[in-house]
Amino acid sequence: MIGINIFMGLYGCAMIYLIFRISKVIELIFQSRVRIVQKGYKRILGTADILNAKKVRLQNEAQEKLTLYEITKDITQTSNEEEAFQAFHGKLKEHVVFEECEYVPSLSSDLKKRMNNKENFVFSLRSSRRRIGYLVVKGLEEEDREKFMILAHQFALSFRRVKLYNELERIAITDSLTSVFTRRYALERFEEEMQRSKSKKINMSFLMIDVDKFKSIN
Repeated sequence: MIGINIFMGLYGCAMIYLIFRISKVIELIFQSRVRIVQKGYKRILGTADILNAKKVRLQNEAQEKLTLYEITKDITQTSNEEEAFQAFHGKLKEHVVFEECEYVPSLSSDLKKRMNNKENFVFSLRSSRRRIGYLVVKGLEEEDREKFMILAHQFALSFRRVKLYNELERIAITDSLTSVFTRRYALERFEEEMQRSKSKKINMSFLMIDVDKFKSIN
């Protein structure tokens, strides 16, 4: 009887030990599974972060291209240089932080002084090999400088088209020798003024001048 009790006691201890070992193995397996799941989750999060970063980058690139398109569209809609700059100035203010922005057509002593002022950022506008002016910006944030340069380059290209159009228009309506208006343009303007005089019911004067020794000038 005693032997049976001892055997049963040993058997019970063995079963408890076996259950304990099995639970440990199960726990280790579970922990291993958890680590695998955690690693997988971290990889998913890492992939999601990469995808989000790419998404943000693509959105920024799309926004920059849209901004460049809008600037080009607005500038090329006018043939007036001042209006073209104002269109650029308006779009620039939507995307870049600055205090003042001014277009300067040529290098002057005043501009050289402003170049030495650290508050000013001077950007040289070029089209092909030709300089077409300067943009003087005051209070430009450092983080916006690269964005400003991209927009300024686009402005230079569009602004050059406006200047070229004005130059072609000037050549078309002026005489190359005397720089006075051509006969066709003068007649067109004369007709316009005649119509304006009639519609407004105002008097109109027409003056003809004979230039002595004009051949020596021509």
